[in-house]
Amino acid sequence: GGGSGASGRGAGGGGRRKMDGEDFGGKRSGGAGRGLPPKEVYERPAAEFGEGWTVKGIQRMSGKYQGHVDNYWFTPKKKRKLRSRTEVKRFLEALSAVGG
Repeated sequence: GGGSGASGRGAGGGGRRKMDGEDFGGKRSGGAGRGLPPKEVYERPAAEFGEGWTVKGIQRMSGKYQGHVDNYWFTPKKKRKLRSRTEVKRFLEALSAVGG
């Protein structure tokens, strides 16, 4: 006998692409070039999540939501950018789960 016991997880998991090139994540130079780049309007400590966390307010300079300020939270050590309080809480839960 001898089946591996693996259940059929992972079928069609498509979102696992990993790119090493510069064209992933950074500034995109393609397109019509319309609109101004976002502007940082503030940076302050995000003490509610602990020592070293910061929150930046980035104002949209063009588009439908021009003038809107988005908050981004940055982790203390690696300065990873998180887009919401929910993401921060998820990050902290994952960190404590691995003993970080």
